[in-house]
Amino acid sequence: MSIDHLQPREEIRKLYENYYQKSPRELDWYRVNCHDKADNVMHFCSPLEHARIIDIGSGPGEVIRELSRRGFGSSFVAADVGESGLAPLRADPFKGLADVVDFDGIHLPFKDQEFDLAILAHVIEHLDHPRIALAEAARVAKYVYVEIPLEFNLKNRRFSDPSAPYELGSTGHINFFNPKLARMLIKSSGYNLVASGVRHFRREVYTFHRPGISGLARFWIKESIHRIAPEFSTNFLNFHFGMVYTRSKNEGTPAT
Repeated sequence: MSIDHLQPREEIRKLYENYYQKSPRELDWYRVNCHDKADNVMHFCSPLEHARIIDIGSGPGEVIRELSRRGFGSSFVAADVGESGLAPLRADPFKGLADVVDFDGIHLPFKDQEFDLAILAHVIEHLDHPRIALAEAARVAKYVYVEIPLEFNLKNRRFSDPSAPYELGSTGHINFFNPKLARMLIKSSGYNLVASGVRHFRREVYTFHRPGISGLARFWIKESIHRIAPEFSTNFLNFHFGMVYTRSKNEGTPAT
């Protein structure tokens, strides 16, 4: 199979050419979410080596920018398929940013195990060939953190009509997961699953679009359902799911 055959489809490539050319309000939304993602990276990866970090599918790099602010990591590389994300990062670098590189979804221009930690936060659901990206991340980093939305649930209308054709939405999601499918993707790819778990969004994610009591009520209702019946909640509601994996069977701790 040629490399050209593995390149992103034209409709997907076009989507990401201008993916991050957003309004100020939309950019504020990305910044709110970056705090949430940074929380999750630190929750799962604080016990692991994390001095040298590469963010694959970084967009404008808000997650690693936030990690740098928090003193989590000392050297950072951003990699993304879309120049619309990388351009603002090149124009406004942050402390510890070592490099900004184009990533075609297949190959990264780095040596084996050059990084302590690779981040794939909300990337796998966008990719035509997720296993290739997982393999490349595991090649360049000792540990890989993956975060995905849990959209394979009964509330997702995409699955209500089996005969309906698939239409690419503005989010660009083409792969859908629940916790079992996510874990199986890692395990069936031959990796050691070090840790995994469901993560709820912080309250600010809810109040950004619904300020005041409406947003807080939605947060606490969903939080309560998840605490009372965690497995049931992911069958109906969208949460985030974090996983850490490594190539070695002798590293890390048992998955949770």
